[in-house]
Amino acid sequence: MPTGHIARVLIGLVHGFMVQRTLLQADTARFRDGLRALVAGPGRAPAPPSG
Repeated sequence: MPTGHIARVLIGLVHGFMVQRTLLQADTARFRDGLRALVAGPGRAPAPPSG
């Protein structure tokens, strides 16, 4: 997959988070946990937080 496609998705993800954080006071920890679950894929446990 071209790196430009991946970069566009990541930029969209960051922009979406910024909007939610600003307008909806979104919970950063819940967003982080959701992102971990998304990256882990179906049926895989997300990695526990470090630190």
